[in-house]
Amino acid sequence: MSEPKQVLEEMQSRLAHLQDIHNSQVALNEKIAGLQMELLERPDQELDKGLGTALSNASKNAEIIGDLAHDYEIRINKFKSENDLV
Repeated sequence: MSEPKQVLEEMQSRLAHLQDIHNSQVALNEKIAGLQMELLERPDQELDKGLGTALSNASKNAEIIGDLAHDYEIRINKFKSENDLV
């Protein structure tokens, strides 16, 4: 069985990956929103509709990943506390 310090390191690595994914999702949202703003100058209804759907989906994904990261961080803190790793 793994030692608590090793388990903690693995958990922290997973959290870092979740946070990186969340940051990527947020950046994707910003890029889509930026393109939508560009369309205000030269409208394209078809493109705008597709981007609206993409932004909605990307926003949901960012929220899901953000929630996962938050919940996982709580689990890490609990693990640290239970194993005197604070």
